[in-house]
Amino acid sequence: MAPANATHSAIGIRCRLLSVVEVAERLNLPRRTLSTWRQRGVGPHYVKLRTVVRYPEDAIDQFVAAGARDNASQEPAR
Repeated sequence: MAPANATHSAIGIRCRLLSVVEVAERLNLPRRTLSTWRQRGVGPHYVKLRTVVRYPEDAIDQFVAAGARDNASQEPAR
């Protein structure tokens, strides 16, 4: 199993890596949604450590912030 904290080489910083279950709970989504997003190349950035998928905690925060809106007609932040 991957360590809870690891260096994410793509972004070069030390950050906590979250499991699929943790991210699904945090975003209140089914785990299957995260799997579908990975297959489609959408959703939060993730890393794959052999067969284990992990999400950098800061990537989840950025994903949520990118979808933040003040009203229903506003486009998400880019």
